[in-house]
Amino acid sequence: MIPTNIEKNTIQSVDRTFRIIEVIQERQGATLQELDSEFDIAKSTIHRHLNTLQKHGYVTREGSIYYIGLRFLDPAIHAQRRKSVYRLIEPKVDRLADETGERAQFITSENGLGIHIFSKVGENGIQSESRVGKLVYLHTTSVGKSILASLPKADVEAILDRYGLPELTSNTITDREELYQALDEIRRQRYATNKAERREGMMAIGTAVTTPDESVIGGISVTGPQRRMQEEHMEYLPDRLLDIAEEIRLRLEYPQS
Repeated sequence: MIPTNIEKNTIQSVDRTFRIIEVIQERQGATLQELDSEFDIAKSTIHRHLNTLQKHGYVTREGSIYYIGLRFLDPAIHAQRRKSVYRLIEPKVDRLADETGERAQFITSENGLGIHIFSKVGENGIQSESRVGKLVYLHTTSVGKSILASLPKADVEAILDRYGLPELTSNTITDREELYQALDEIRRQRYATNKAERREGMMAIGTAVTTPDESVIGGISVTGPQRRMQEEHMEYLPDRLLDIAEEIRLRLEYPQS
């Protein structure tokens, strides 16, 4: 899941380019002067990085402010649609959002982090920063914990060694032994919860989605206000999610002609 020695086999200038992109996105636009304050390199070097990105359409300039370019849409949509199974999952996410009125999402893991592939907000759902493409720590989400519970322990250890267990709220699991106990329980019940572990006041219920050979594709979940999730959805939603995951697995095993 995580290539070995990846930190030692990188190109510094490329690392810097991607960090510039990240800073521009984090700031929702940045000037050359603002970027200069973020990096311990010559302003002229940053300017050359920006010119290169702008040349290829990955950065655009409006006045003195640089923004992320729409050129990113093409590779992003290609990545989102690359696996045909994702197209099978998308309507399930839409239906869950409609049925529950909450926010439903499908998250997969890549290089030890979770990434939102599909998301839809139902009639009563809460908008949040959990947009498509958003990266998340696996231990802070219901789907992420379901994915971790489906992996060999060596893979889980590699993820924790690289990213640790950052604390996002007072409820985030930050102890390895506590996490391993939670993963054991998730394996028994086949679904996971996230009770304000990533954002205060919010709860999610999720389960892993696997192929017929038990390879993990990702996971599907529903998120909403903690009280509403516990009082209105907790009784039926775990079984509903398990049914959807099983349907996807069977559709992969027995493709429709």
